[in-house]
Order: sequence, then C-alpha cells, then structure tokens
Amino acid sequence: MLAFVPFGLIFITKNFNVFKILQPWFDQIFRFSLKQSLIEYINNSYDEKTASFIKLLILNYKDQYAKTVYNQMINLSIVYLIVIGGFHLSILKKVINFCFKKHFKIALIVNLLLIFFYSYLLSFSISACRVLITMICGLFLKKYSNNKYDRISLSGFLSLIIAPSILKNIGFSLSYICTLGVCFIYSLKIKNHLLNQIVINVVSTLISLPFIYQINHSINVFSILNSLIFTYIFALVFLIMLMIFWIKWIWFIHYLITIFVINAVNCFNLISITINLFDFNPLINTIYFSFLITIIIVISNIKSNNKHDKCYIWN
Repeated sequence: MLAFVPFGLIFITKNFNVFKILQPWFDQIFRFSLKQSLIEYINNSYDEKTASFIKLLILNYKDQYAKTVYNQMINLSIVYLIVIGGFHLSILKKVINFCFKKHFKIALIVNLLLIFFYSYLLSFSISACRVLITMICGLFLKKYSNNKYDRISLSGFLSLIIAPSILKNIGFSLSYICTLGVCFIYSLKIKNHLLNQIVINVVSTLISLPFIYQINHSINVFSILNSLIFTYIFALVFLIMLMIFWIKWIWFIHYLITIFVINAVNCFNLISITINLFDFNPLINTIYFSFLITIIIVISNIKSNNKHDKCYIWN
C-alpha cells in the first residue's frame, strides 16, 4: 500500500519539488549565494574553456561550452561520471574516513556536514540528496538493520514523499537502480580488487543503457570499455580539481587537466560506434530491468543455498 503513496502525492501536489526550493531558501536566509559567488570567481580566474570544465565537473553547472562536453560524454555512455552523485561523493567519503580512521564518529559527522554542504552547492540535486538521505536513514536503521537495501529503499521512499514529482525524473531512477546494482556486486565479496571494479563498471553500464538510450536515442558499442577507462580518470581529476580549483595562480595546471580530459573525450568520440535499435518505449525498461532483477534473484538464491562457497570463486 505504501508504494501508492507517492503516486497519490503526485496527483495532489502536481510538480511540487522540495529539493528545488531548498537552495533559494538558504540563499534568502543568509542573503548570499555561495554557488553564484563560486561561479563568478571561476569565470574571473580562468579562460572560458577551463572555467566551463571546472564548473561542470565541480558544480554541475552547464554553460554553452560545457553542454558540448556533456553531450559528448552522453555519446560515450559515461555521462554519470560528470554528474555529481554517489560516485563522486563516495570518493570524498573515503578521503574523510581515511583522515579520521581512528575516530569513526568524527568521520561520520564530517561526512554528513560535507555532503549536506555539497548538496547545497549542487542545488540539492537528486543524485546528491540520495547519498545524504541514505546516510541519514543508515543512522536511524543502524539499531534495527544493517542491510544496505533497506537504507536505499527507505531513502528512495522518503525522497518520493518529500518530492513526489521526481518519480518522473530519469536521474532519480538511474541513481537508485545503479546504486542497488553496485550494492549487489559488493555483496558477492569478490576478493580480487581489479576484477571487482571491472564487474561494477560492467553492471553499472548495463543498468544505465536504457536510460542512455532514452536520452540520446542511441547506444555506444564501446560503452563498457569507455566506462572502464574513464572511471579512474574522472575520479582522479575530480579529486584534484576540487582541491585546487580555488588556487588561480596555478592556472596552467587547471588548463592542462582540462585539455587532457576534453581531448580524451574528443578522441574516443571520433572512434565511437553508436547504434540505433528502435524507438524508445517505456515497456522496454520494464522488460529489461525485470530480466536483470531475475538474474540478481537467481544469483542471490544460489549464493544463499551454497554456504560453503561464499562467492569467492571469482578470485
């Protein structure tokens, strides 16, 4: 019965979305827009190309030039690497956890404050809020359940209660479905780190394909390869840029990083092969994800029925 609550709220509230009014509300309280100030600082500190890339990478801000880079990444089926979400915030969480590895509570508080602050800078985007709400749900569910699926499910449900209209948002569906897929891979406990990362990239790419097709009306043949190659590149570039973007006197480093990434994206676009299968139909998503969920259920049952083999066979 609870599953029908968001649908009922959509009918009542129409397109009302709490997330869209949070940042203006904070700006009005403090009479100051930090995001706009950062955008102006970046624009005044760097050339147009570098400034556009930094704003896209750090603030998800898309001007005319950034939209070109964004569309090229859509063509490569790796747009999730440029949209700040779980991938990027998990990098920050790992850095904070490493810095406070002997002080778990301090690390938790810092992570919550940092992700809330970053969510504010991102205008409380769905992908960023998902991470924040999931962390908060984890705190409340800690005494009752350590199951990650419970946290993610409750987070998704609360997001729909707060802002029912996001149910129609592709980013919401993609964010939560990819997260569930990644959690499933981690549950397999693959010992080999490299193999684990490859499997995560493959699963994330396969899950995102219907959404990429819905956005771009085509699928890149090398989607999985592109994801494997660019994941580590963007993880490193994101972390470096976040730490040094405000130091404008080392502008040449920002410029070199920008040129490297943009040229890499351009080169892969030149050799990319895209295919158009058919006109998009929402039924395709239903069939596709039903198939994936069936596979997950089958593997989970095999895992639970074979206690002697705890999925360490992929070693």
